[in-house]
Amino acid sequence: MTRVAAIQMVTCADVARNLTAAERLLGEARERGAVVASLPENFAFMGHDEADKLAVAEDDTGGPIQSHVSGLARTLGLWIVAGTIPLRVPGETRVAAACLVYDAAGRRVARYDKIHLFDVAIPVATSATRSPPRCGPAGMRCACPRRPARSGSPSATTCAFRALPPAARPRGRVVLPAVGLHRAHRPRALGDAAARTSHREPLPRVAPAQSGFHDNGRETHGDSMIVDCWGRVLARLPRGSGVVVADIDLVRQRELRQNFPTLDHRRPRREPHPDRHSARPVRPAVTARGGARDGRPARAGPRRAARAGRLDEDRVARILGDVMGHAVDYADVYFQLVREESWSLEDGIVKDGTHSIDHGVGVRALAGEKAGFAIPTKWCSRPCSRPRTRHAPSRARAARVARRLAVAGAARPVLPLDPVESLGDAEKVALLESVDREARALDSRITQVMASLAASHDTILVLASDGTLAADVRPLVRLNVSVIIEHEGRREQGYAGGGGRFGYGEFLASDRWRELVREAVRTARVNLEAVPAPAGTMTVVLGAGWPGVLLHEAVGHGLEGDFNRKGTSAFSGRIGQRVAAPGVTIVDDGTLAARRGSLNVDDEGTPTQCTTLIEDGVLRGYLQDKLNARLMGVAPTGNGRRESFAHLTMRA
Repeated sequence: MTRVAAIQMVTCADVARNLTAAERLLGEARERGAVVASLPENFAFMGHDEADKLAVAEDDTGGPIQSHVSGLARTLGLWIVAGTIPLRVPGETRVAAACLVYDAAGRRVARYDKIHLFDVAIPVATSATRSPPRCGPAGMRCACPRRPARSGSPSATTCAFRALPPAARPRGRVVLPAVGLHRAHRPRALGDAAARTSHREPLPRVAPAQSGFHDNGRETHGDSMIVDCWGRVLARLPRGSGVVVADIDLVRQRELRQNFPTLDHRRPRREPHPDRHSARPVRPAVTARGGARDGRPARAGPRRAARAGRLDEDRVARILGDVMGHAVDYADVYFQLVREESWSLEDGIVKDGTHSIDHGVGVRALAGEKAGFAIPTKWCSRPCSRPRTRHAPSRARAARVARRLAVAGAARPVLPLDPVESLGDAEKVALLESVDREARALDSRITQVMASLAASHDTILVLASDGTLAADVRPLVRLNVSVIIEHEGRREQGYAGGGGRFGYGEFLASDRWRELVREAVRTARVNLEAVPAPAGTMTVVLGAGWPGVLLHEAVGHGLEGDFNRKGTSAFSGRIGQRVAAPGVTIVDDGTLAARRGSLNVDDEGTPTQCTTLIEDGVLRGYLQDKLNARLMGVAPTGNGRRESFAHLTMRA
């Protein structure tokens, strides 16, 4: 048995600090019996942009980073796979991400350069562009190409060599490192799949990773692992810097490679016979944001969501056509998958933690102002062969629905963030414990601290008879802090909370959690010294923030379209009239970035917008969903909201 190690790090922009950390972790790996250790991608340097790499890049003949790693290999008697090191490329203004391998004597014995075979541009990360497969000086081979991921997110580094000519494929390798698998903007499950997939050969995988927050603002997920030939995880480290080790049976591996000589099974490519195969149209390349490479906005996001859920658009169109075959004006199908979690701390102890997954589909039909609603207990994505009675009308309606769906879709990109996975469980607990310590340190009179974290990841897909085809991903997090303060027999409470459509990391990156703790303690102190309020009528000045809820309850519901259509609102029939004092303007804005009430599309697939309701005291409009907008002859405003797939739409 051979013991191997995967090193997990939190790299910064200081090369010396990174090399010191790598030396400590490699020493730990050697103490634990490892004879081979693999460092993560960018282990020596992670700057703010690509230009920073040029300042620390080294020649292929040697440099400070290479000398340090070589010396460590020789001193520790350890084979080291040195993640990626920035090496200069002669005649070019870029660097090569080179993985160098050193034997136990400190000699460099192998190199491969990472190859990008796709273009990608992501708002939370640097851009990667296509780089052609190339070979460097004699004896150097480029390996480990990246392959595009169907999810539309950046692909994980996969250990496949099918893009290289047969002569360039490594055949003597016994342990294949996989680097750079888990970044914050990449689904964690995608990295898992890449590390555990055997691809063409039965090879073990050693997958070191970065974990934590870096100087350039990037967050990485960690989850380093060692995987055997069959995809079984032998050891893993979810978060934080550290070392994982495992034993690999090289004798057994050699036997497997002899029994499964997959690289010798490549068949010559055959051209399709013109009489038996029709040429397939080439689809335009799509970037990770869902946009075409020519910069035009993409409308493929909802369709990718449908394909990911194994939904047949034609099948849905036929179902909508069947519904529209009755005397109805409109029908829609609403798919939802939501993951939720919560953590709560009291008296310095995490006393509760929950996690839930819910999914389902709701089918709605509208006729006039009446609505019919059903929740299928089982969704069949394959066409049913059962004969139907309304052939002509339903087929015609289905054809019209299909034509509408073919040109519809949401142009806004969805958020590729899963807040539930944005922080490890241990880090979530550590955050709550930090809240407890901070609150007690601010005031010795604090006798009790209660804190909670909550997150949800909501994915929806809407298909409707009017041609609507829209998808949305809705991350949401919240941190609540409550404290009890006691002085001279009097006890009072203070509270603060905040959140939005981002990951848990936002609380840590900006020290926002400390602001919430300070606000909760401040409120408790004010309450401790407060005196009873006098009775009577008085002027109240409302600040920004939650007082908006009072405005919503006072006039917001009265501005919903259905109440005004029915004549039950105080604002009915008063469009264009003064209903408030001059200078008063009220808007409903569902497009504010990262805010709790903001969405890309509402639950009917209508893009959200900034709707002016009252302008300078004059009534300008109402909040409309599709049903009421159709009945009033106006456009919907993107205010159709559902509690879940199991509930009808309401105005909000």
